Amino acid sequence: MKIKENYKIRQIAGEYLVISQGRGVADMTKVISLNQSAVKLWEALAGREFSEDDAAEALVSLYGIDKERALTDAKAWIEKLQSCQVIA
Repeated sequence: MKIKENYKIRQIAGEYLVISQGRGVADMTKVISLNQSAVKLWEALAGREFSEDDAAEALVSLYGIDKERALTDAKAWIEKLQSCQVIA
């Protein structure tokens, strides 16, 4: 899977928001806000193909958590972004 290239993170008023670039009209019915951990994970994986295991390994590397916890958190992050159609 891969984060769609037209989605970018922007910091607005202290919040990290995912925006879609290149559309003629902004759809403000859905706002995707990320916490700091989600932003770091996005930055580690953006621009390349990745798996749940890759996301989990990034979390282990970033935070030193155990692999099982990292895999659970990575799956939750992926599921949220898939439900918003940000990951292909």
